[in-house]
Formats: sequence, structure tokens, C-alpha cells
Amino acid sequence: MTILRAMSSVLLALCLVAASGVVSAQDTEESAATPEPTPAPLPTPLPATEIPDRATEIRSVLRRAVAATNIGDEVDRIARDFKIEQGHLAALDTETRRRMERTGPATIVEEVQNSWRRSASRLDGWLATLKDYSTSIADRISQLEEEREIWVLTRESADEVDFPEALQQQVKDTLGAIDEAHAAVRLHRDRVLTLQASVARERTGVDEMLAAQKEEIAQRRKGIVRIDSPPLWKAFGVAGLHGEPREQLAAMWTENAETIERYAVERNERLLRQAFFLVLFVVVLVVLRRRAELWTKQDRAIERALEFLDRPVAASLVLTLLFGELFHPNAPRAWSDVVNFLFLLALLRLLPKILPPSMRSAAYLLATVFFLHQLTDLALDGNLINRLAFLALSFTAAASCWWFLTKLRELGNTIPSGWLRVLTFGVRTAFLGFVIAATADVVGAVGFATAIAEGILSSIYAAVVVWLAATLLRARPARASRIAQDWVVQPGVSAFG
Repeated sequence: MTILRAMSSVLLALCLVAASGVVSAQDTEESAATPEPTPAPLPTPLPATEIPDRATEIRSVLRRAVAATNIGDEVDRIARDFKIEQGHLAALDTETRRRMERTGPATIVEEVQNSWRRSASRLDGWLATLKDYSTSIADRISQLEEEREIWVLTRESADEVDFPEALQQQVKDTLGAIDEAHAAVRLHRDRVLTLQASVARERTGVDEMLAAQKEEIAQRRKGIVRIDSPPLWKAFGVAGLHGEPREQLAAMWTENAETIERYAVERNERLLRQAFFLVLFVVVLVVLRRRAELWTKQDRAIERALEFLDRPVAASLVLTLLFGELFHPNAPRAWSDVVNFLFLLALLRLLPKILPPSMRSAAYLLATVFFLHQLTDLALDGNLINRLAFLALSFTAAASCWWFLTKLRELGNTIPSGWLRVLTFGVRTAFLGFVIAATADVVGAVGFATAIAEGILSSIYAAVVVWLAATLLRARPARASRIAQDWVVQPGVSAFG
């Protein structure tokens, strides 16, 4: 027993020694894997022999530091623009709160949302610029403080070693120059930080207002099938969001014109970029038009699909404006409506070339509906003028659907039965929807009416765009391949005619 106990004790001791060895080895590996950071070298005083050359060099460094941080013109520009923006935000805040306090559909509040988003974008740009400036200035200040510490040590060393009077004076003058440059750079930094703090404060206010608008819009959309405005027969005696009807028309013109002018000034770079693409499309289509005659000789089936090349400016305008959302993602509604008017004019210029005469009446009727739709958008929400324009839009769209139904009955034998049933169902649904929208607008359910009409019109526009694309691209891939081959490899023929 005693021997067993002794052997157990020996084995336990060996296990403990082995475990301690493993732990110590792990600790050694971990410490080797995570080396301690090397401390930065402490500054040392300058040797007497280096003081004259270093003093001359530091003067140049100080001049560059002060010049690099003296960004007064740029800060002045941002401060000037920011002051203007503060006035704009104050007016926008007043207008937004007035809209949020007034009963009505969610579109009353949505109308000013993009203005807040554009202001947020401008403030973000200024904040990014000021942050870069303040970071650069902070680096310069750190550099000057390190340099000053070296010269302070050098001055203390000069007192101990008993440098010549000339060297001591040079050290003193250099320290004075460093302090002067340090004060100038700090002044620039304080100015930038003060402006940065003011811009950040306004940006926080914009975020809070956007959050309040989002909550208000969600609240108004909860019960979309509800009466949110006075009945139309009572609205004639109630002042709208912008006063009486005459005042509403004046406000419609003034506010939309100011919005478009302000947006054009703010986004002039994007407008120039869009204009560049317009010119590029014109050049490409002019070149393609010179080749179109040869292509149609090879395949007469694509002749109508290429007839739009006869009007390259209108076609280029359609292409450029069709992708306008890429250039102007947060454009105000007034800008988008004016752009849509230009798009409509360009499209009407092209329609005689790409549509047979039998289909032009339907196209012009759809263009009339589109025009009234944009006119309704331009009429400011929360006013009698807007509701009357919407009523005219709904009645015109319903009448167009009825006219289209009669045409479908006349063309019944020329349309495949499956497509005829789909078209008839779609047009009848649209007619019923427009009638319901007009009725809802009259009784005061403006939000519900707007949602129905906007949904139907968006579906119609999407269907028309798909149909136009199919018309322009109806050539078979083999034909397109032959055209591409002719364009690229035909010997002896220039692409420019």
C-alpha cells in the first residue's frame, strides 16, 4: 500500500510538471505571436553643428505648413453657401411643418421630401470637405508640436553646454517662429472646426425632419381608403394650402420656376454630363442613319424599325431623357415633370415614323393623358387646382379607355383571340379604376384616388415602353448578326459613308 501510494504521488508530480511545461510553452508562443509595439523614439536635442542648417530648413517647413492650412477662400465659399442653405432650410422647415399640420393625402408631405434629401446631400459634401481639411491641419499641428519639442530640448541643452550667443539666439528665434506658425495653423483649424460643427448640427436637424416626415407619411398611408380632404363641392369655399384659386395658380408658377432654377444651378455638372450623352447619341445615330439605307436593302423587314433614325435629335433626346433617373435620382417633382414634357414632345416627333397611320390616334390620345398627368403633378398638392386637374385626368383617361374598347370591337377579327381577351380585360379594368379614382377625388378620398390612378397609369406606361422596345427590336437575331457583320468587317466601306 505504501509503495502504491508512493508511486501515485510520483505520477501526480510528473503530471503537474508536464502540465506546467505545456502552459509555459503556450505562454511563450502567445507572447512570441503578439510582440509588444515598439515605442516611438524620444526626441533628442540637436547637436550644435546642425542648428544653423536645421533652423534654415525649419523656416521653409513652417512657411509650407501655414500655406497648406490657409484655405480661407474655400472655407469662405463653404461658409457663404452654408449661410444661404440655412435660410433655405428655415423656409423649408416652416413649409414642411405647415404641410404636416394640414389634413390631406400623404403626397402633401412627400412633395417636400426630395428638397430635404438634396439639402442633406449638400451638407454631407461640405462635411466631407471640412473633415479632410481638419484632418490635414491636425497632422500639421502634430508635426509642429514635435518640432517644437526638439527645439525646446535644444534650448535647454544650450543652457547646459553653454552654446555661443549667436546659436542661442537662433534657437530662440526658431522657437518663436514655430510658436507663431503654430498659432496661425491653430487659428485655421479652429475656424474649420467651428464651421464643421455648425454644418453637423444642421445635418442632424435634417435627419430629424426626414424621420418626422417618414413617420407622418406612414401614418397617413395606414388608412388609405379614408376621407382625407373636404368633398369637392365644399372645397370651392375653403382656402387651399396656398390660398384662393388665383393665389394657387400664382404659387404653382412661382414655386415650380424657383425649384427648377435652383436645381439647375445646384446640379449643373450633372446637366453638362447629360448634355454630353445627348450629343454622343446624336453623333451615333447620325452615323447609323448613313448605314441604314444599306441595311434596309439587305432586309426590308427592318425598314420600319430603323425609320426613327431619320430624326436623330428627337431619338437621342428620348434615349437621354429615358435614363434621366440615373443623372437626377433625387430631382424635385417640378424638374421631373418638365423633363417629361420634353420627353413627350420628342416622342410625338418620332411617332409618325415608327407607327402606322391606324395606330396614331391611340398614340396621340395616350400622349394627351400623359400631358394631363404631368400637369396634375405640377399643380401643388393640397389645393383645389390640383384636384380639378386630377379630375380632368381621370375623366380623360376613362374616356380614352372607352374609345379603345370600341376600337377593339372593330378590330376583333384581326387580333388573335387570346390577345383580344387580355386587352379587353386590361382596358375594362383601367376604365373602372379611373371611374373609381374620379369618384374618390370628388368625395374627398384624395390619397386613395391618387394611388389608384398612379398605379394604372404606371402600368400603361410600362406596357407602352415594352411594346415600343419590341417594335424597334423586332428584327430577328440573324438579321442583327448580318448587320453587325456588315458594320464591322465589310471591306472598302467606311463607317461614316
